[in-house]
Amino acid sequence: MKTTILRPSWWITRAGYFGILLVFVILSACSGSSTSLPAKPTNLAHLTNPATYTAGTLIASNTPSSSGTVASYSVSPALPTGLSLNTTTGVITGTPASATSLAPYAITASNAGGNTTAILTVTINPSAVAVNTTAATMDPGSQRIFSATVTGLPSSAVTWSTVPAGTGTVTVLDADNVAYTAPATGGQIRLIATSVSDGSATATITIHVSAVAAQTENVFNNWNVGGVSNGPTSPTTFSITTTRHIVYFDTYHYFNGGVLPGLLSLKHSDGTVYGPWQTTGSLGQGGVLNASWICYPDMDIKAGTYTVIDSDPSTWSYDSESSGEGFSHIMALTL
Repeated sequence: MKTTILRPSWWITRAGYFGILLVFVILSACSGSSTSLPAKPTNLAHLTNPATYTAGTLIASNTPSSSGTVASYSVSPALPTGLSLNTTTGVITGTPASATSLAPYAITASNAGGNTTAILTVTINPSAVAVNTTAATMDPGSQRIFSATVTGLPSSAVTWSTVPAGTGTVTVLDADNVAYTAPATGGQIRLIATSVSDGSATATITIHVSAVAAQTENVFNNWNVGGVSNGPTSPTTFSITTTRHIVYFDTYHYFNGGVLPGLLSLKHSDGTVYGPWQTTGSLGQGGVLNASWICYPDMDIKAGTYTVIDSDPSTWSYDSESSGEGFSHIMALTL
């Protein structure tokens, strides 16, 4: 006898439902849209490469360029202490803390499609001491101010010494400036500025002390004791009829607002420029710091008419007695 088993209608309905659902899922997966990845960056390069910097000195921003979109940047190994890579822009900035030898750094630019790497070489030079002049001629027993500038170190202070030791008198004025008084006899002396922070960082001024004092005279001097204002209203000019050897040059900056001594130069009417010379500062009336800007050109200038050029005319002193010209004083060897 044949037995027939009857299944309830709801079972067939449920099986059909799951079958339809499975087909729907498969079809949905097959018909779905795909997302394409961007092309990886290429041709990565930094603007300055190789890069050479000085310890303690702020660097100019080093900017990258590349083909394609970049999502992020990285570097390996880490850049020298004080420098940093912006992981979004790839720009390198900062102030290197200390000297390092030439070394390669792998810069990588990445996006979802991949990455590219370029090598950047970086050298950090050691700090240095610079002086306002490397050679000077002085009369026996005369005094002159010298200055030093330190780069790449946390302290700008220097110590001063002479070779032979103890020759002349060294009077420290502040962290950067010294007044040196030459000995009473002629000869050659080396005045050495040494960084307090780094004894290997030095600079030398070779001083020739004449056997006898040179005779000098004014070539131009419009200083007076009247009250002064800033910003000369007329060019400061003078003329000489023959070649002169100038040995002293100054301008006055009474209301200087803290501006440090700058540069002086002389411009001949034919366009020839003598200088510029870095100046040192001395006290003005009432103890004003850096009121006088002084340099010692020790140079021949030809006959003609000259204009005095001061690097900061906005603080250069003048008055009606100087006819609106900036206070200036120039001396030369006597003819």
